Amino acid sequence: MSSTLVHPVTPARVLRSEWHKLWTLRSTWITLLTASTLTLAIGVTVTWTPSSSP
Repeated sequence: MSSTLVHPVTPARVLRSEWHKLWTLRSTWITLLTASTLTLAIGVTVTWTPSSSP
């Protein structure tokens, strides 16, 4: 019989695991970069589009 140590789920452990996932998954960085680029592009487009009101 193998003995395994079971750790309780706590907010600190969840935060630590999510932080680890953020730093190790490449797709997270690709998604973050894509979302940031699209947000910036939409903001620039809206700002530089001439308005039709006088």
